[in-house]
Amino acid sequence: MSVDPAALHAALTRLPGLDGLAASDLHPMPLKGVAHDHVRLAGRGLVARIPRWSQMGLDPAAALEHQATAFRRAEPCGHTPPLAAVLPPGDGLPMGALLVREIAGRPPRLPGDMASVARALAALHSLPLPAPQDRPPLPAPADPVAATLAVVERQAEWFARAGLSAAAAGAVAAELEEARRFQRDPRLRDRPMPVTAVGSDTHPAIS
Repeated sequence: MSVDPAALHAALTRLPGLDGLAASDLHPMPLKGVAHDHVRLAGRGLVARIPRWSQMGLDPAAALEHQATAFRRAEPCGHTPPLAAVLPPGDGLPMGALLVREIAGRPPRLPGDMASVARALAALHSLPLPAPQDRPPLPAPADPVAATLAVVERQAEWFARAGLSAAAAGAVAAELEEARRFQRDPRLRDRPMPVTAVGSDTHPAIS
């Protein structure tokens, strides 16, 4: 893990109802990405989500509040883990951690589970939005298409190092150019842009 297990245990046992948590009850989960560690609290129905760094370049406190807000706002859709607690950054826990409810499930089996995935995403996209002034700290760009393209353009700097075949590199380049043309299309400016809650780097499972 990216944090000291003893520090994580000490922080967790300071939370109400977890004072009896044993160190042996912390079960690190298989690493599924590079941005977070996850630790299951055996018998508690809880999972600690521990950031390794901020993918958005935020300081630890701001990064943690950004993630906590995302969990709070997504919870009413009924398809995301409820937030149980926030562990602030501190000694041995430099990026802090979130404590979320564990959802027992399995990875989707496609295409059979596609309808379930679609229902989950539709529930998220249908959430009522806060007033514009209440949307921070979550990003709400005035031009979502340009903002999304900017993210892709930043990632595109690494395409040459990805070891892609000529055919794959050509397909990616063609898709990127099509996205640029779409963003420049003046007709895009004449149509109202729907604004919804969206998920970033989602990991769906069917429960």
